[in-house]
Amino acid sequence: MTIPTHTPLADSPLDLLLLSIVTERTGIVVPPHQKERFRLLVAEGCRKLATTLEGYIAALTTSGRDHPVFRHLVEGITINETYFFRDETQIAFLRDVWLPHIIHRRGTGEQPTLQVWSAASSSGEELYTIAMLLHDLLGETLNQWTLRLMGTDIDDDALAKAQRGVYTNWSFRCTPEKDRDRHFQPVQDGFAVCPALKALTTFQHLNLVTDSFPVVTRDLWNCDLILCRNVFIYFSQDVVRRVLAKLAESLVPEGILLLGASDGVSDEAPGLALCHHGNAFYFMRAESALHSPVSPKRPARTVAPRPRGVPRAPAAGASSGGCDRSGGRGNDRGHTQGAAPRHSPGRRRARRFRHRMERHYGRSCPCAARSPEPPDGRHHSG
Repeated sequence: MTIPTHTPLADSPLDLLLLSIVTERTGIVVPPHQKERFRLLVAEGCRKLATTLEGYIAALTTSGRDHPVFRHLVEGITINETYFFRDETQIAFLRDVWLPHIIHRRGTGEQPTLQVWSAASSSGEELYTIAMLLHDLLGETLNQWTLRLMGTDIDDDALAKAQRGVYTNWSFRCTPEKDRDRHFQPVQDGFAVCPALKALTTFQHLNLVTDSFPVVTRDLWNCDLILCRNVFIYFSQDVVRRVLAKLAESLVPEGILLLGASDGVSDEAPGLALCHHGNAFYFMRAESALHSPVSPKRPARTVAPRPRGVPRAPAAGASSGGCDRSGGRGNDRGHTQGAAPRHSPGRRRARRFRHRMERHYGRSCPCAARSPEPPDGRHHSG
């Protein structure tokens, strides 16, 4: 049996072929600093399966997603680091702003519905967090709603854990004790999701890169909320653009997409516009954000040129709420939690956009949120 030597994975044709197969099948690009770890993972797979590197590559090329080679590799190159109530800023936005707003809008109908998709659900903590928020917000009216909470992932072992719904204390490190005691039951190896909460969720396998969506039969369409957090760090920019385009098509016209703080998305997200409420940043379908108040069909307003050397006066009443039509990232990489830095690029872009809108439309510009109440329905209705 031939085991790869201890040299870093880099130049041999077999090495390059193996890396290209991984990218083609999963979309994951192995960065240079992780190639040594990847080499060790491949060597471990060869030992466990008693095969050569050539046999390992052949099995990876022809195997289905349930084959031990593919499952071992996917489990090893993805990081299933997650926990309940992850990212306090985003959770507060959902709990205090967006979910109450859409519940108020939809709750007046005869059969209110809400569809949420956790597109990289890992072991389930993210989707169960949304289920807890909805359970608490809807209260006695929960049974009047049709809730479709779907979690998908490429890692079948992580999905099995999500479906089992049993977690150790490490998953609760940001969970208030009262929430854990209300929604979980103590068991021998941790805490189990209570049956009422578990009944709200469904988990299934999905490869974001190779599988097709939106798909009506799998409830992967007409989503009010999609969470795809800390996934794009694995992908090339070309793959990111393709996946973002499919996610945009899976949203209802005024649904929202939440990404993770570490996702390196370029300023031009296809079909999407970057919006924010306070320090919470999210994407909407571009044609729905603010109902396109800067549509090119609207006659341009003639503005006298500002004399050179005279600074631009800030618009009166500018505030922190609004929508950044440039599609830029809201937080710099060094600021993944809490408030974005005062002079971060995302905030500068948002301020410039608000000033531009207020000069054009006056202080009634719909992008200026001046109270802690949810932004107007054009931002958040579904």
